[in-house]
Amino acid sequence: MLSIEHHTGDFVRLRATAKLTTQDYRGTIPHLEAIIKENAPLRVLIDARGIEGMEAGAMWMDAKFDMKHGSDIGQIAFVGDQTWEKWLLKIFAPMFKGEVRYFDAAEMAAAESWINGA
Repeated sequence: MLSIEHHTGDFVRLRATAKLTTQDYRGTIPHLEAIIKENAPLRVLIDARGIEGMEAGAMWMDAKFDMKHGSDIGQIAFVGDQTWEKWLLKIFAPMFKGEVRYFDAAEMAAAESWINGA
């Protein structure tokens, strides 16, 4: 499941759990694009603790979104607990104009501080 957990101005907190599907992206991308239209560049905190993987179609939709909106994202703090997430983030990070950082699951407070400029 992928959902917008919180949104205020240029800040968006996404929650990714279980196995991400194309349906998850179809439901979330239009909302993200509306937020981008009003508030870019965004600061995005992705809480992916407990994620179980991604369908191939979901990965493709994620890649298309990243290519289209890479310059609309100012910062990404990605919090996860899987080694494959670190590698995937390294692959996708160059698509973004802003800085992208990975934080281990136990570092949520550090991720929140960083994304909020503290």
